[in-house]
Amino acid sequence: NDARQARLMAGRIQTAGIPWSEVLRELSLVVPDGVWLTQFEEIAPQANASDVAVRIQGVATSQGGVADLLVHLETARHLSQPQLAYSQREGGVSGRLNFEVHCVIARASFLDESPQERG
Repeated sequence: NDARQARLMAGRIQTAGIPWSEVLRELSLVVPDGVWLTQFEEIAPQANASDVAVRIQGVATSQGGVADLLVHLETARHLSQPQLAYSQREGGVSGRLNFEVHCVIARASFLDESPQERG
């Protein structure tokens, strides 16, 4: 059931040792103008148990905005391996663009910074 799945996910998040507030802060800094995120969630566990795969869904006004997001994710410190799962225009030529990106949060990226760097 949904409550059980939520408890299991909360347990995995706590044991992963990932400072989620930092991940979300970094994510907020890399989202370009004309792009809005609508969903951020964990997907299948990685072979390396310390890494967490996530799905990011959103809408954009253009393909260029989605491309810019991918470029920014590639240079992010804690988010890596961004892959576009899909990008689809809704409502014809002038409609918004729905997209989904998968990436990895590496726990190791938090181990080499001091608390001062985390800010």
